[in-house]
Amino acid sequence: MTKAAKIAITIPPEDLAAADALAAKLGRSRSWVLSEALRRFVTHEQLSHELDASRAAQLRRDLALTAEARIREAERQAAEIDEAAPVRFEEPRRFANYDDFVAWRRARADND
Repeated sequence: MTKAAKIAITIPPEDLAAADALAAKLGRSRSWVLSEALRRFVTHEQLSHELDASRAAQLRRDLALTAEARIREAERQAAEIDEAAPVRFEEPRRFANYDDFVAWRRARADND
């Protein structure tokens, strides 16, 4: 098990009550709930920062293009998205009884 450090924090009573209620519901300790919340917050902030950096880099690349080139790139990307659209599947067939299924299957075989 990872060695844990003890710290003292001050949080609003309603946040502490919510943490205690969640801990009881999950069968976990208050420390686990608060540590998990901190882990998730840190991960979210790191990802958010990475996305912000990625978006800024994309913006710099886009601004380096002419207006016409940006429009062409947007059209190219839209075409890629259209090509990658999910395949739509036919709804499953439903039959009231087995005889209806057999009749459908025979009619289908006759057409093939």
